[in-house]
Amino acid sequence: MLPRLTTILIIVVGVVTLSLFFSRPKLYRQEFKAYFKNGQQLQTGAEVRVAGVRSGIVKSVKVRPQYRDAPVEVVFELQTDYELPIPQDSIVHLGAAGVLGPTLLEVNVSRATGPPAHPQSTLPTVEPELSEFMQRVLGASHRRGEEATTTNQSSTADKETVPDSRKIE
Repeated sequence: MLPRLTTILIIVVGVVTLSLFFSRPKLYRQEFKAYFKNGQQLQTGAEVRVAGVRSGIVKSVKVRPQYRDAPVEVVFELQTDYELPIPQDSIVHLGAAGVLGPTLLEVNVSRATGPPAHPQSTLPTVEPELSEFMQRVLGASHRRGEEATTTNQSSTADKETVPDSRKIE
């Protein structure tokens, strides 16, 4: 009786395990590369977003000095439960999760029209620039600095040209 119960238990556990294994949705994986001038503290394991949707992870970030124009090599993997063809002219750029969040990788497909990129291929990148807001803030502070310098120079010029009435000649 005991061997028969053990056999039935093994069969039941096996069937349950196989049904869980085959009922799991298929995971589509694609690996790509991108090269940047500056990695902006991007780390292995960072989030990858496609059109703003979390779609994968950064597998590695390495410095390749032989690639002088863009020495930071980023290998990333997209992992989705559906097939996601990434156009070969999609643009990859570095972003942040919020204002103070960690650096992440973003794949912009909004203007891409090319055929799907082959796995392991290198996608084009755009280097991050100062945001429009930061440019305005820096521009305003720069203008204020110029105004202060101009004011100080004109005050100095006024002092030099206006005779001091307290001077005894």
